[in-house]
Amino acid sequence: MRNVILGVLILASLCTASCNKTADVQCGGAGDCDLSSGGECLAASTGNMWCAYPDPACPGGYRYSSQDVGDSLGGTCVPYTPTDGGVDAGPTMYTLTINVGGSGTGVVTSTPAGVSCSGGTCTMTFPMGTQISLAQAASTGTFLGWSDDCIGAGGCAVTMNQDHKVTALFGTPGEALWSQQIGGTQNDAAQGITIDSDGNLIIVGRFQGSFTVGATTLTSNGGNDFFVAKLSSTDGSVAWIEGFGGTSDDTALRVAVDASNNIYVVGSFAGSMSFGTSATLTSAGGNDGYILSLDTTGAYRWAKALGGTAADALNSVSVASTTVAVGGFYTSSITVNGTTLTNGGYQQAYVAEFGTDGSAGLVKTFTGVGNTTLTSVVLDSNSGTIVVAGTLSGSADFGGGSMTSQSVDAYLAEYSNTGTYIFAKVLGGTSNDTATALAVSATGSIVLAGNFTGSVSFGGPSALSTGTGGMVLVSYSLAGAYQWSEAFATTGSPTVEAAASDLATNATGDIVIAGYFCGSLSLGSNTVSSVGTCSQMDFDILAARFSGTDGSPLTATRAGGSMQDAAYGVTQTADGKHYVAGYFQGFADFGGTARTSAGGTDAIIIGLAPL
Repeated sequence: MRNVILGVLILASLCTASCNKTADVQCGGAGDCDLSSGGECLAASTGNMWCAYPDPACPGGYRYSSQDVGDSLGGTCVPYTPTDGGVDAGPTMYTLTINVGGSGTGVVTSTPAGVSCSGGTCTMTFPMGTQISLAQAASTGTFLGWSDDCIGAGGCAVTMNQDHKVTALFGTPGEALWSQQIGGTQNDAAQGITIDSDGNLIIVGRFQGSFTVGATTLTSNGGNDFFVAKLSSTDGSVAWIEGFGGTSDDTALRVAVDASNNIYVVGSFAGSMSFGTSATLTSAGGNDGYILSLDTTGAYRWAKALGGTAADALNSVSVASTTVAVGGFYTSSITVNGTTLTNGGYQQAYVAEFGTDGSAGLVKTFTGVGNTTLTSVVLDSNSGTIVVAGTLSGSADFGGGSMTSQSVDAYLAEYSNTGTYIFAKVLGGTSNDTATALAVSATGSIVLAGNFTGSVSFGGPSALSTGTGGMVLVSYSLAGAYQWSEAFATTGSPTVEAAASDLATNATGDIVIAGYFCGSLSLGSNTVSSVGTCSQMDFDILAARFSGTDGSPLTATRAGGSMQDAAYGVTQTADGKHYVAGYFQGFADFGGTARTSAGGTDAIIIGLAPL
């Protein structure tokens, strides 16, 4: 009997030594199990200790391996309880939260089985290391995409090494998920929008008089003042809002953020405006351009006035790495970053660069005897180039020789990061044509949006024609080679019936434009119709998505009421949602939420489902 007991003890000690760090074996403690994917050394019903590993199909999440032949436990599930005899403290468990929402309905299931969530919020816990693949099926509407810890409309898989949250959205493409109204009894509008790395929306706009948002009341110092606000992209709630301006008219047109989520705002002002006790800017005469930098809380960082004694403005801002580029126009003469720019008294476009700390950088302008304005500047973080677009009336030299417009035409130009000329194009026909927005896509294409009248060739094999007026999208390579162009117009009598105000691209190169239209607008197989009449120029808000490959329209949506509504800015996120900023007047509908302006026009910001 003594020999039998001794043999058992020897066998146990040999197994403990030889099976150390090996999965699914008899164990004496956690050190004898490979727990890199989670698990525990558990006591079996026979009293022996065996390594057990996560399996979400088992109650409590553990299963003994088929290698366990000694106690015939292979494939047996075992729940963990604090009194189950385990020699460890218990498994590390993490929570998976699944939100199913939207105007449609659907169900989210999992592999391995165990998840079935068909509405609202579902939570489940899993042992550390469990790998979960989620699938979705729409019941009503369509599946619009994942957000939070999964992004977009593709697959969704998470490893439970931490708590995870996943949202599945079902509904109608492009429908309004939420809207936020900002304004008082006079005329107010949102002009620009961007999104920071934390998912916050940064909005800039103009206001008159007084209005209240939450516990904050803003009152203009005279004429138009401007506001900067931070909103949640989840529900549009306002984190903070700040007002700026003096006794004359001041406005903010565009906004950008850097990698640290510092904020950069550009626009124009007249007279003087102060930023608390931190600084005061005073225009040299007439309207001047300005750039204002705020931190993530809306507190002042730095500001600069750019202008001379005539009318000047900044219309665009772009940030890449530690460089901030601003673009606009000057009239007569201005001094920027120590460089004096002078022309013959007409408007001339220019670009100026600053460090994110406000330090002076490159200054670039054009020459000629025509009027040039700059409406959009983009710093391409991949190629390091500067791309600009605007309008030209007359002639200008962008660096490659004099170029002349047929009437008012659009132009596109590109420069190296040191300001060296790469290419320039004048785009338009015998009627008035404008460039309104610009982007460099993730796939390396320059995309230009604008408005044109009549028949125009943008470098393609044939001219585009709308008969009256409409919007256009054009794509070029970074070397300036034509790729594709598309034009769209509504039926109706006004000269401009569909206008593109802003555009944004996503990681696949697809393009979303925001603007306004009246009448009936056909975008491929999609047709949107305004509530207002074209005879009264009562536009509706337009948002539409286009293929980055060939410009073909994919989906479109509208919002607004029977009076004047327009979108001026748009941004989008990786999960396919996009966000529009503009204004509305009177009664309007935004995704089933009825809103009425407080008086005149109010600013409106809309969160839209993926198009």
